[in-house]
Amino acid sequence: MKHIIMLIGTLLCLTLSACCREAGDLVVINESGRAVYSVVLEYENRTESVMAASGTALMEPGQSYGLELEEGEVLVSLLDRAQRTIRRNRVTWHEGQRLYLTVGGVTEDSLCVEAKSR
Repeated sequence: MKHIIMLIGTLLCLTLSACCREAGDLVVINESGRAVYSVVLEYENRTESVMAASGTALMEPGQSYGLELEEGEVLVSLLDRAQRTIRRNRVTWHEGQRLYLTVGGVTEDSLCVEAKSR
């Protein structure tokens, strides 16, 4: 019985951590065949970088990751292990929106941005 409770707890933690990755103002969806190791957000006056502390991929193919944004325009760059640009796109975010940035999908090089109201 103790093992079953521990298993349920572990599965719950994994489920919650997976769903929280998609919370945020911008959800990056990796449908390409390449792993994304970091996401760079370039605002007018500053730059922010997000990467896994362990040095592993932030998003493997088929995974997504949510980020908080400041209102306005930002250049979003997705980088590979060698910190080379996979894709980049300029997006504009407004309060009350959630943006979905999908890389890959139709073709390996495609990039799609979709805005939805929360």
